[in-house]
Amino acid sequence: MTRINYARVIDKALKPLGFDRDADDWIRIRGDRWECVNRYSSWLGGVHVTLSMKDLETQRVYRSIFHLPDDLAWGGYLDEDLGVLVNGRQGFWMQDTPNGAQDLVDKLLTFGLPWFETFQTPEQVVAPWRARTDPPTYRAFNPTWLITYMICFYRLGDLEAAREVLRTPAPRLAPPKSLEAIARASAWLEARIAAKAQMPGLKGPA
Repeated sequence: MTRINYARVIDKALKPLGFDRDADDWIRIRGDRWECVNRYSSWLGGVHVTLSMKDLETQRVYRSIFHLPDDLAWGGYLDEDLGVLVNGRQGFWMQDTPNGAQDLVDKLLTFGLPWFETFQTPEQVVAPWRARTDPPTYRAFNPTWLITYMICFYRLGDLEAAREVLRTPAPRLAPPKSLEAIARASAWLEARIAAKAQMPGLKGPA
């Protein structure tokens, strides 16, 4: 099998499902869901597939806080290797394997696409935080995910929970950049809360 045969077989399988091809990516957008199937061909002759997804609205707010360009990925971006979904190991399909492209697509449809259904809404993202029974400690200090939790609580209108997340204690030796990120997110949140207080009818992230 040649590289182009793999691409054509993948494209034929994914296009009817709403995916549009962009070079080695097949992208589908459903509401706030961004879903991507990426094909990578190694110099050893193997084809590797990675699946990725993100929440576009949460990402938009995250980028607005830090003034990130639209083409820069962020920490809330989730990805998974197709081979791991199939058998727990990173997988390559060799280009000279008979029916290799069709086998890859069969595995993609059977094991890969269902992974996109694990997409989490803001309510589902913050569920573990709400379910905790003890106050958060410094062990929970992961700025990327704390800010993601904050954004989701903000989107849900739970402003006090959004504040609480950012009050998670930082380790004594936390990197200055991590502390700066939390401070910047907190300043962004307080500005939005102040704006909402002045305009009670204001809804959703700004």
